[in-house]
Amino acid sequence: MAGCSAHEDETLLEKKSLNKADREEILKKFYMVMMQVKQNVPFMLEQFEEATGKVVTHAKAEVDAFMTHNVMSEGLRALADKIGEKEPPKLPGESGG
Repeated sequence: MAGCSAHEDETLLEKKSLNKADREEILKKFYMVMMQVKQNVPFMLEQFEEATGKVVTHAKAEVDAFMTHNVMSEGLRALADKIGEKEPPKLPGESGG
């Protein structure tokens, strides 16, 4: 296909007047671009949905871990209060404070 390079495309678009062959070439390139976009949009959407699904799953796991840790900490604190200890035992991974 004639005029496949970006430089040739720019030269074509910079012409002051277009003849019938130039217009047909521009229209042909436009249709090719539209066809590429139409064919690739479903793939891009699928990739986007997959990536956002991974982000959401990771975020849910983080929230779940945060909530579990806090519930356990508060439970240990309540037990310590009930049995009269000054400080509850530390959970694994907690540093002394």
